[in-house]
Amino acid sequence: MFHINKILNLIFDILLYPFRSLQPVWAIIYISLLTAIFILVVFKFATRQRELGKVKKKIQGYILELRIFNFDLAIILKTLKDIIVTNLIYIKLNLLSFIIIIIPILLTCIQIS
Repeated sequence: MFHINKILNLIFDILLYPFRSLQPVWAIIYISLLTAIFILVVFKFATRQRELGKVKKKIQGYILELRIFNFDLAIILKTLKDIIVTNLIYIKLNLLSFIIIIIPILLTCIQIS
């Protein structure tokens, strides 16, 4: 763990070197932008975008169904079940990107704190 921490300290020292004479808020903004770009790239390449789009449209359709048939309890309960199942599918499709993203984010949070 000591060696990992030493490597991470070196990486963050290099990344934050241009901001050493500025207020700390600028370094945090810079790290936040780098992190956001990293997350977007990972999310784009680690997920199946077409399937995600289909699942999102299904969820939108179910929400529309709730609004149209808001007077029928049986349809509402069936639609809520369908929304929950579809949300679980959506989470499953995003799981790989979440796992890839969480490790660098945690390491970044540890370094910044």
